[in-house]
Amino acid sequence: MTACASYKNDEVLTESGLSKSRFQTEINGEKSDLFVLKNKNKMEVCITNYGGRIVSVMVPDKDGIMRDVVLGFDSIQDYIKYPSDFGASIGRCAKRINQGRFSLDGIVYQLPRNNYGHCLHGGPQGFQYRIYRGIQVSDRAVKMAYLSKKIRKQLDDAGYPDAKIYASNDLDENTILNLKMQKAKIDVWGVGTKLITAYDQPALGAVYKIVSIEDENGVMQDTIKLSNNAEKVSTPGKKQVWRITSRERNKTEGDYITFTDTDVNQLDEVYMFHPTYTYINKTVKDFEAVPLLVDIFDKGELVYHLPTLAEIQDYARKEYDKLCLIHKIIQLICHKKFGKTKWILSTVFAKKLNKKEK
Repeated sequence: MTACASYKNDEVLTESGLSKSRFQTEINGEKSDLFVLKNKNKMEVCITNYGGRIVSVMVPDKDGIMRDVVLGFDSIQDYIKYPSDFGASIGRCAKRINQGRFSLDGIVYQLPRNNYGHCLHGGPQGFQYRIYRGIQVSDRAVKMAYLSKKIRKQLDDAGYPDAKIYASNDLDENTILNLKMQKAKIDVWGVGTKLITAYDQPALGAVYKIVSIEDENGVMQDTIKLSNNAEKVSTPGKKQVWRITSRERNKTEGDYITFTDTDVNQLDEVYMFHPTYTYINKTVKDFEAVPLLVDIFDKGELVYHLPTLAEIQDYARKEYDKLCLIHKIIQLICHKKFGKTKWILSTVFAKKLNKKEK
């Protein structure tokens, strides 16, 4: 491990007395640094991207005097000279693996041993000795990242070929696509925050219109809402939405709305058109129609079969496969400008792919 550092005499020190310049160096060609976080109560946390280590935590004691409550060195050189796990992000695993050996599915794996014949905290080249890419997000947040390609190579070299790399933190389809196109060595994607609701608009605005109402005899009567605005006039009667799929191509043609007493599967053909732009239309024959609106509760009783996660995943895959290729294209890398990648959907290219698919 090689390192070189520079020092400044006139810089402002942290609350704990640390000098940022004493943490700014190069280790095996990677730049290290010190990141300082503070909150409104004057609490201070100093973190170095060398192993993602917490170097100091300053908090007030009972008398209001700021005290450092963690162990840490005053410079990056001391961390290199005296290897330790003080405040570090531990990996590939924590604690000791007896004799650096374990068995998985009948295969014995031998790991590097660095602690009296055992493998401690991922071995001699654990994550605590790596340079992370540090990004100061705000005064109260910093992100530490490490390239999955490097991690994959280190896992393989250290005897962890079956170890899985997980990625998370506000992932969505665009971020995942970006990483995949960069050939990121990621095995599992943790998607949660942006999975169901719109991330920037988590509340779904909706307007309900009464289309049928029960009279005094218990008979449902169709109703209509009238308005000077034609788009606000409702269509009376209870509806059903049908997913129309071409049997020949096994591709979805679109969704078709009818009254509930209409069985679309009994029709020879369906004429489909855009509700606003009616010049966009087509006639579909030899199709399969599946109703999308189903009862969940009826008179307070659950009447719906709740699918398992495996069933949901299988349904999603099958429905995705039915989409035409033009609808599957999310983004295409077009060109780079001013150091930023611009993502553009090429309509011409998409049309060619769609025509080729047909």
